[in-house]
Amino acid sequence: MAHSNFMQAEGMRSLGWAEFMTVEMANNRQTMAVKYWVPKSSPPNQKRPPQQRPLPSLSGKLTISIVQVKEKTGRKGFRSPRARVEHMRFDVHWEPENGALGVIPALEDLFMPPEQLRIDLDMESLLRTVIRWHTEGVMKFFQTQLQRGTMTRNIFSPQGDVVFVSNEGSPSSQIHLCADKVVIVTVDPRTERLTLRDTGDLAAAGREPRFAAITQPLNDAPFMLPQALVLLRNATITDLAEQKVQYLGLQSYRTRNFSADEIKKLGQDAQGHIYIQLGNFPTHYLVLVIIVQDFRYALISAKEVEHSMNHDLVMEDIGWLNVRRIHGNQVTIEGGMGPDPITGQKRKREDGMGRVGPSGEQYPASFRLETNVLRELYAYCW
Repeated sequence: MAHSNFMQAEGMRSLGWAEFMTVEMANNRQTMAVKYWVPKSSPPNQKRPPQQRPLPSLSGKLTISIVQVKEKTGRKGFRSPRARVEHMRFDVHWEPENGALGVIPALEDLFMPPEQLRIDLDMESLLRTVIRWHTEGVMKFFQTQLQRGTMTRNIFSPQGDVVFVSNEGSPSSQIHLCADKVVIVTVDPRTERLTLRDTGDLAAAGREPRFAAITQPLNDAPFMLPQALVLLRNATITDLAEQKVQYLGLQSYRTRNFSADEIKKLGQDAQGHIYIQLGNFPTHYLVLVIIVQDFRYALISAKEVEHSMNHDLVMEDIGWLNVRRIHGNQVTIEGGMGPDPITGQKRKREDGMGRVGPSGEQYPASFRLETNVLRELYAYCW
């Protein structure tokens, strides 16, 4: 039986597991230890980035031993002593390593009931069960971190934004980024590598390189998954907005030559900007400000700083657009530093631009920037 388990383990190594799994025999070949998710050794001259915490040399160990069990037979009523019968059985022990993928799941998420640790002469099935259990613990840790972490709870805490899916053999997490865009995070059971994939056209032409650019460094520091998802979310929001801008034939920029202090005028909670230049007024921009829950919209005028070698700009005037009222035929500009200022004069545009005909469409949900809404905003500013 021990020989059969060893042959199964060696068979898995020959099928591509050899670089990430080791098999050792001990105790006169009565004990077999299988170590999984063993990382590849880094080249001696490769330096680890200072922010990267070291990962364990293995992520888990499954030990299968053949032990002798002595039992007494017979009945107490007989005068003769009960006979002792010896037989053999498997003893299975699983040791998940703290720090696998750079995280430490809750103990209850890594507790595996004894009845699950039965080998039944199928070592490969048992190993895959252990790895699936370990993966579920890691995924639940990331889910909790996304929903409760200081950096991410305002983004991913709404119900349904992070969903754990206990697929047979391949647990995963589904993370809602924005609009109808969802990314699926999985862990390869053989290599321990995190993989990001989309549920639709998120990885369409032009987006695959971004997935690769995020995934490669992420697997050097997998505990950075929450931060990577925030970056992916912001990039996806920006891409979707730029598609609408390009569809309308407008000119836009992700950055302008504003100093950090000038950019703060658009809100210190901003996570990105899209500056749409007004056709006949090159120093004026309709700005889409990306915040945690949705866009803010601002109309700004810019002026170049005198004697600036880098053509630095300053914002001369900022007006916040109330998109709900524009889309509802009540066009206003509000002064101040946000869409709902406590003070500030409101003035109604009198030339009729930005009026909306009856369309029956509702105001779009979070980051669902409709083309007709963007067209109306631009027409109002222009």
